[in-house]
Amino acid sequence: MENRDKYEALVGTTLDNRYLILNIVGIGGMSVVLKAKDLQMNRIVAVKILNEEQASDEKAVRRFVNESKAVAMLSHPNIVNIFDVAFDGPLKYIVMEYIDGITLKEYMSKKGKLSCREAVLFTEQILKALEHAHEMGVIHRDIKPQNVLMCGDNHIKVADFGIAKLPDSETITMTDKAIGTVYYISPEQASGKPTGVYTDIYSVGVMLYEMVTGRLPFDGDTPLSIAMMQVNNSPVEPRKIDPSIPVGLEQIILKAMRKNTEERFKSARSMLRSISILKSNPDVIFEERLPNSKAEDENANANNTDQSGSDIESFSDAANENKKKLPSAIMAKNKGAFTSSANDATPVRYKKAKRTMFPIIFGVTCAFLLVAGISAAIVAISFFKTQSQDTSLTLTVPELVGKEYNETLINDIAKENFRILSKKYIYDANYDTNVIVTQEPVSGTRKKIANNSLFCDITITISRGKQSIPMPDVTITEYRTAEIELKKLGLEVRVIQSFHDTVLDGYVISTSIEAGAPVNVGDTITLNVSKGQEIQYALMVDLSGLTYNEAARKLAENGFAVGKIKREPSLSPTDTVITQSIKPFVSVPKKYTSVDLTLSIQYTEEALERKRIIDEGGDPSQPEQPVTEETPKTGDTPTTGTPGTSETPDTIQIPAPID
Repeated sequence: MENRDKYEALVGTTLDNRYLILNIVGIGGMSVVLKAKDLQMNRIVAVKILNEEQASDEKAVRRFVNESKAVAMLSHPNIVNIFDVAFDGPLKYIVMEYIDGITLKEYMSKKGKLSCREAVLFTEQILKALEHAHEMGVIHRDIKPQNVLMCGDNHIKVADFGIAKLPDSETITMTDKAIGTVYYISPEQASGKPTGVYTDIYSVGVMLYEMVTGRLPFDGDTPLSIAMMQVNNSPVEPRKIDPSIPVGLEQIILKAMRKNTEERFKSARSMLRSISILKSNPDVIFEERLPNSKAEDENANANNTDQSGSDIESFSDAANENKKKLPSAIMAKNKGAFTSSANDATPVRYKKAKRTMFPIIFGVTCAFLLVAGISAAIVAISFFKTQSQDTSLTLTVPELVGKEYNETLINDIAKENFRILSKKYIYDANYDTNVIVTQEPVSGTRKKIANNSLFCDITITISRGKQSIPMPDVTITEYRTAEIELKKLGLEVRVIQSFHDTVLDGYVISTSIEAGAPVNVGDTITLNVSKGQEIQYALMVDLSGLTYNEAARKLAENGFAVGKIKREPSLSPTDTVITQSIKPFVSVPKKYTSVDLTLSIQYTEEALERKRIIDEGGDPSQPEQPVTEETPKTGDTPTTGTPGTSETPDTIQIPAPID
C-alpha cells in the first residue's frame, strides 16, 4: 500500500518534461507500469519504472537494461515495441507500446481449456515473434502466458525480455527470478546448462500443452520439485487427458517438450511450419525419421530438402495408404518413436516372418530403396544446380540515422545497391529539419538480394524539426491550470512572481510570448504570476498647524490620502489643521491609509468665550459671579428690575468668526 501511494503521487506529473503520467497499470516485484501520454508524439504509452528497492541492485538494473537492449533490436507485429529508455536519472524507466488488453494467462484463467483452433492461432503468432527474435540472435528464455499480451481480435504480442540472452552475451545459469517461472522453464534452464533457441521452443510446447488440456504438464508443492520434474519426468500425453485433441497436435507438443535438445524442433520456423500443416489438415499424422546408425543419419541429413529447417514431414492421403501396406512391425516402430521420448520408448518385439512371405517383403523393400535412391539423386542434382546458379549478393545496411535526407544521400546509397522504399515525417525536437530519425532495417543488418533484384529497400522516418504551434492566451488564469495546459502542448514552463494591484494572487499577469505568436514544441515559456497587492508601511506625518492644501500635499507625498473633513472654532487661522485622526509617527500602510482632518474656523478670544458660555447654558451678557456659600433669605426681593421678570435680553448676539 505504501508503494502504491508513492507511485500514485506520480499521477499528474510529467517525466523528463515529456511523459504525462495518467494512472497506474500494475505493480510487480521489480517494477511498476504506468499509463502515460507522450506529449511530444501525442500518443498513449506504457512507462515501466524500476522500483526503488531494485534500483540499487546491480543485477536488477542489468536485467532492466537487458530488456531495453533486447526489445530495441527487434521490430515485429507480435513483439511489444520500445520507444525510449532512461537510466541516468533517479528514475530508471522504459517507454513501451501501450497494450489495452489482458495477458494470455488471464484469458486462460477466465476461459479454462482453450479450443485447439485458438491454441494453434496463439501459438502461431508466438512462434512468428520468436522466429524474428532468434534471427536477431535474441533468446527470450521466459516464455509464459503472463508475458503474452492480447490486443483484441485474437492478436497477441510477446513482452518482457528481461532475462533474454543477447547476441554474444555470456550464459547465465538459473536465478531466483527464473525459479518463479518453473512451470514453463526448460530442463537445461532448470539444471543450469547452456540455453539456445530450443529453450524457447520447450516453453512454447508447455504453453500449448496447458492451452489444449487446461492444466500444466508438471505441478508440485515447491518450485524445486517442479524444476526436477522438468529435468527427469515425461508429461502425461495430451490425448490421455482429452482424446479429442488431434494426433498431429499431440505430436507437435511432445516433440517441442523433448528432454534432449537435439530431439526438439531445430528452430521456431520448423515448429511454425508443422503448425501450418496442422492448420491446413487437422487430421494429419506426422512421421519422424529414425536413424539406425551414424552413417544413415549423415546420409539422411545430406538428402534433406526441407529448406525451412523442419524435421517433421506430413503424409498425404496416398502416402497414408502406402503406409498401411507396410509390415505392422515397421508401423509400430515409426509411431512409437514420435509419441515417446528416446529414454521412455518401449522396445518392439518382432515376430519371425513366415517363409512364404519373404519374397513379398523383399520386393517391397527393393522397390522402396529404388525410389528413395532416385529421389535422392534428383534432389542432389537440383541442389548443386541451384548452388552453381546462385548469384545473389549479401549487403550490410548502412547507418542513415542522423544524416540529412537529400539527393546526395539517395545517390550515395544507390551506389551500394540500396534505395529508399518509403518515408514518413514526424516532429522531433532532437533532430533538425529533414534529418533521418529511424530506419528499417537498422544499420549493420545483413541483407541478401536475389540475382534478379538490383536494390535492397530501406524505410525511413524524417524529422520536421520542432513543431510550431500558436501560443495560447493563459493570462488572468490560475497559474497551475495554465502550466498544465502549456505542458500538454509540449512546452516547458518557468514561473516568476511579482506584485500587482489588480491581478489576484496566483493568477497569470503576462507571458514571455504573446498570445497567438508562434512557438516551438519544447520551448520554455515564462509565466509572470501575481503575488497580489504589495503593502508598504511608512510613519504618519505631523500635519498640525498646516493649511488644508499643505496637509493634503504632504499626505500625498508620503503615500497617504485625505479622509473626512470637519471644522471647529479656534484661535488658529481658518483652514488650519487642528487635529488629525492618526497620530504622527505611527507606522501605517501606504496607499491604503486615509487621514481625517479637523480644520480651524478662526474666532477672537471674546467670541470663543461667549460661545463657551452659550454651549454651557449661561448668559453671555452678564459677567460671571463668584460662587459664595450665602443663601438668599425668603422674602428678599431684588433691588432692581421688575418683579417676576428677568433682565436677560430676548436674543443673544454672538460675534461672527474672524474672516
